[in-house]
Amino acid sequence: MRKLSVPATVAALLVVGVVAAGCGDDDATSSATPDAGATSTNTSGLSLYDRLGGKTGLETFVGNVVNTKILTDADLKTYFFNQVASPIPSGHPSATQITVCFARFVGTALSSDTYPGAAVTDSANTATPTFTCRDMVSSHRPFLNIGSATFDKFVGYIAEALMPLVATNVTKAGQITQTEFDTLAAALNGQKTSIVNPGAPTGPAPFVAAQ
Repeated sequence: MRKLSVPATVAALLVVGVVAAGCGDDDATSSATPDAGATSTNTSGLSLYDRLGGKTGLETFVGNVVNTKILTDADLKTYFFNQVASPIPSGHPSATQITVCFARFVGTALSSDTYPGAAVTDSANTATPTFTCRDMVSSHRPFLNIGSATFDKFVGYIAEALMPLVATNVTKAGQITQTEFDTLAAALNGQKTSIVNPGAPTGPAPFVAAQ
């Protein structure tokens, strides 16, 4: 996920949780977001997690990428078939629960949160108002049949959204260094083997059976 060289190394950064996992936290998604334009009075003392807005900032970041990129992609949006069903099938997370989970997963990669943590509460998900996240294998394989190219495409959208935050001299909240970007990408990219089914085709979700 080297800057401007996305798919090969980009992290499962926000990718992993969104495609199908859920994770735990009772708090609702907030409106905060990583803000590269906000001046920090003590940037050198802020952790990467804090510079990205902490829990609330990451949740909003994840939600924005999913809503504006993933769910508008003809192929990737098909992996969210349960989230667009009404009602959502029992045992499956809502979009809100997935978002909270995903943000927590990223926070854990930054050593600033805990995954899976407590169950995520969403009263709008009538069949499963509380959902506890699952490990990457059970939440993605074998039913989702995510191929390598699909994984890279998903992660590419995440990288695209993160790139504007990369700065040579980090002086503002919301900014990250290239080294931090690369380190996070490498750590999360390790999840690829738990998510991808070797040989799975590129394109819409090729589901093999109802989950």
